[in-house]
Amino acid sequence: QTSFVDTRNNKREGKLLLKPVQTVINGVPFGRPYQAPFAVRYGLAFSYLYEGRVDPALAALQTYLAEYKDSGSAQGFPEVFIWNSIARINLENGRLDAAMKAYEKGYESVPGSSLPEDQKQVWYGRLQHGRCRTRAKMGKRQEAWTEAQKIKKMIDDGGELYKVRLRFPVVLEPVAAGRGPW
Repeated sequence: QTSFVDTRNNKREGKLLLKPVQTVINGVPFGRPYQAPFAVRYGLAFSYLYEGRVDPALAALQTYLAEYKDSGSAQGFPEVFIWNSIARINLENGRLDAAMKAYEKGYESVPGSSLPEDQKQVWYGRLQHGRCRTRAKMGKRQEAWTEAQKIKKMIDDGGELYKVRLRFPVVLEPVAAGRGPW
């Protein structure tokens, strides 16, 4: 047994046999609060995606989501960002039901977030767009068009911020018209 000081300046007793990478990958062993390892989890997810390994990529993001919630969400960005990433990976890999569920979870995470109201509206628009693309890929063209019209109204009613962040003509018209690689 050896005394040592951990990464949070807490005095601990135990063996000094920790491997730093395993410590981050296996979770933080010295209590809370901590910052969930964004770079590690997203780095793993992207590495897996580059290799064509969708399941481990999604697992890395699901693990990160749990760590994010466990850390008190003190990351400097909203939970919806993670849900949107999970949904997008599912959508781009033909897992349409899983994509729709992740977009819904993202939608549920926005109201209780600390985002300013204008940013919440932008996220709602992004999620609506994802659901629109998902419905189009499912072959539900009329539902996709209905979603597209809701987004267009958000942009029209939302002012300049929405016109910059949510570009209806570039992204949604091809979906609504049944064209494009959604």
